[in-house]
Amino acid sequence: MKKYYSITLFVSLFLMLLLLFSICGCRDNVKKIDYSDKYVFGQDSQENCIALQGCAVIAESSKSYYYLCEDNKFLYVVDKPRKKCMPLCNKTNCLHDKEATPENCNAFLGVTADNIIFYNDYLYYSSSKEYTDKDGVLHTVNEINKITLDGSSKTNVFSTEEYTIWSFKIHRGFMYADMTLISSEGNSEGKNSSLYKISIDDTSKITEFLPYKEYSNIKGFLVLDTRFYGNNLILLFNKLDKNNEEERILVNYDLQTDKWINLSEKLKVNVTSFFTVCKDNIYYGAKNKVYKCDFQGNNQRCIMDGGDSEFSKFKDYTYFNPLTNDGENVIINVANDDGISRDVIFYNCDNDKTEIHKLKGANQADSGGDEKSLIYKADNSLYFYDKMEKKTYTIYDFES
Repeated sequence: MKKYYSITLFVSLFLMLLLLFSICGCRDNVKKIDYSDKYVFGQDSQENCIALQGCAVIAESSKSYYYLCEDNKFLYVVDKPRKKCMPLCNKTNCLHDKEATPENCNAFLGVTADNIIFYNDYLYYSSSKEYTDKDGVLHTVNEINKITLDGSSKTNVFSTEEYTIWSFKIHRGFMYADMTLISSEGNSEGKNSSLYKISIDDTSKITEFLPYKEYSNIKGFLVLDTRFYGNNLILLFNKLDKNNEEERILVNYDLQTDKWINLSEKLKVNVTSFFTVCKDNIYYGAKNKVYKCDFQGNNQRCIMDGGDSEFSKFKDYTYFNPLTNDGENVIINVANDDGISRDVIFYNCDNDKTEIHKLKGANQADSGGDEKSLIYKADNSLYFYDKMEKKTYTIYDFES
């Protein structure tokens, strides 16, 4: 009997240990970063949801989009299959963005920077708050918070009184925040800011990753845009040449080796407008043409010439700007000095085909989406453009 009891106890303990190791292993797999040199959904910066200057008003999970309205600072969730939109609030009897006191609604974020980020099944955003201490001193605290996908729980993950947070991205275990020391404010933030690297697992670990302010002070460089893709960080600098003309410089920074490549030294035609990254390549505009190259500056070629007959409707437009992408297509806005066309060009990265789409109410596509849809705001409405149907749905009307 004792022998049987001992064997049973041993087997039970052994099974418990196996279960414990299995749970630990699963947790490790959840936290483990995939460092392959490709886009990894859920852990990489969603560049398909970002247009200019790192500002992202759209985030994407597997089933939904999340839209941050820049006007009222409310967060909305868009159901992909049903094309339905509502404020991200689970309170009963809540009037949401029609509340007399909007702070009472869970969907009200009161953000100071237009950033909503999806990372590992949470949403992240930045905000600020003020309080007066017991000595009557006013304090301004800048924060990065995370929120559950149903909007029911908000948690502060990073707080600082030393820095102003202009924008941030999350990529492979780190928040990359464009911040300025508050004591150095007074000039434009672009000249005084730096890109800081903050660990998601331990936000007390903060390092000055790229000192933007030093580039400006020493070389007159201004960072116009940054894009993460795999193990690459692509930066677009602007500087004035000897004739006081603007010159743009495209640089690739390897996040694993800490090595730089000046791509503009290798490009036959340099970028003159904007750029985006999609499908292992960089896409950039040079007046009325769009080019692509890989992350080493190789395999350069023109993918679209605005002077071709298929784009004759744009003959009066000077600039073809690849502002963003949807993970499958580069989305190109066409403009001249007087304005932007309401027709948008989609370039398919796999088959080199282009399609011209007209967006209802909009004059540019700069919000975000995926290969099947595009979410954007125009006037006082939020639109869902179905690329398969080539049809636009009005999914939410905001208060005017």
